[in-house]
Amino acid sequence: MPFETLNYPEDYDLVFHWYRLGYEIIVENTITHFWREHPKRTSRHVEDYQQEAFFRLKTSWFLELELGENEPLQLIGAGKKGKLVAAQLKEKGVAFSWFDMNAKLRSINTDIIEVNSLESIVPSVKTILTVWPTQRTQQDEVLVFLKEKGIVLGENAWLF
Repeated sequence: MPFETLNYPEDYDLVFHWYRLGYEIIVENTITHFWREHPKRTSRHVEDYQQEAFFRLKTSWFLELELGENEPLQLIGAGKKGKLVAAQLKEKGVAFSWFDMNAKLRSINTDIIEVNSLESIVPSVKTILTVWPTQRTQQDEVLVFLKEKGIVLGENAWLF
């Protein structure tokens, strides 16, 4: 891969290149790498490593590798991450339906697109999920909801 085509954050970009080439990424429960964490490291201060850059990269790769031209798309999540992905999809001219897991957020006035009720989710439509709670019980609730709707992470849904 030539450096001219390198996208930042480069480690995420490399993993997407591997994915495109068919490599299987597996979880290893053994420590394989120690990370040196300090407040002055580049990834804390350079725009290329901030959340928007990660989501821009994920969104671009998702559109290239997973979503066909004119294929419908659903976005679940109207929080900070959901709004960021929605703005990037809109910027790229991608049509999508927008949903949120939190009823209080469904009435948010946004200049991007109307947030719809979860009842109108279509299981056969590819879905980006930007909601992943930190509490295990809430994660389980999200997984139960997805299962009830016929939405499977890695098959017809991707967690951003």
